[in-house]
Amino acid sequence: MLTKELTNRLEELRYSWNTYNYENNTYIEIYDPYDEDYYDEEIATVCVNKPYIFDTNTYLFEQMDEEHQKELHELLSKYSSTPEDEREDQNQKHTYKHKYLKTKHGKDAYLAISMLASNRKYYSELVDEAKNTENYQVLFTNAEIEKYSKELDIDLDNYIKEEAEDVRK
Repeated sequence: MLTKELTNRLEELRYSWNTYNYENNTYIEIYDPYDEDYYDEEIATVCVNKPYIFDTNTYLFEQMDEEHQKELHELLSKYSSTPEDEREDQNQKHTYKHKYLKTKHGKDAYLAISMLASNRKYYSELVDEAKNTENYQVLFTNAEIEKYSKELDIDLDNYIKEEAEDVRK
């Protein structure tokens, strides 16, 4: 099951969710926004990058009706038993928006790799559009960004990874 499928299904079931990072792992926290007393406390958590790791808040989970318990438990079991490398669409493209820098016109600045291979040396730049052009690649798969970040020594901690809407570009 893809992570995107999990989050879409949670939203269909009317749960809210949030992600957080802890000790080099990403987790999805799930909330029941209709529980007026505990709307801001997670009812369950699942690890994105390790299989078989999920947890429920026993007190809040126990208060749910059995049908919702079963539905959420089955969803988390299915997702957590999916191997990590099958949780992300390998063809999904992402942009990398710089956390702090803006262009001189105040627009967001996106990581771009020059496609003008003078002497076959690529280099990174910041551009103000989140789309590929004939001169720059701005949309990257996970494999592509990993390759470029190693080759060009790009610190991705300075960027916000965003899912690109149109994967055909």
